[in-house]
Amino acid sequence: MGNDFREIIVDGYNLLHKLPDGGTRRSLEERRENMETRLLGFQRSSRQKVTVVYDGNRAHGPSEETGALDRVFTASGTTADEWIIDYLKSLGRSARMFTVVTSDRLIRTHASALGASCLLSEEFVKTHLKGARKRTEKTAHPDHPDKFGSGALGDREVARWMKEFGSAEE
Repeated sequence: MGNDFREIIVDGYNLLHKLPDGGTRRSLEERRENMETRLLGFQRSSRQKVTVVYDGNRAHGPSEETGALDRVFTASGTTADEWIIDYLKSLGRSARMFTVVTSDRLIRTHASALGASCLLSEEFVKTHLKGARKRTEKTAHPDHPDKFGSGALGDREVARWMKEFGSAEE
């Protein structure tokens, strides 16, 4: 999976169940947070946008959260599978610029037919999530623990860089 794809769409619970739990009895929320942390590491290293789609069972409709990692919780009665397929359909020919991470055969069939690339969740875990944590740990330097921070820039740092390189609005 090269950098030729602009966005990765992850079938959230499908990927979650492919991750090793490490023998702990963590809650679903803790496991989801752990997976999202690992996906953020992948997103930073690959510079690809990642959207995670979960079955939401929300009575008040779907919920979409944009941030470092985009998350979609579907409305009650709509599965993540349906949301992913409908989203890809809405993209038309642009669906070719997306990769879908899932082991669900129905999603993979539709995604491929719409021109998107597919990657099995198991393969994604092996090739992209296992090593992401190790690479991050190796980059930290004991003398500069905050040099390689969370990746998010504060307002002061953004202002400093904008001053250094000029504003796009100039």
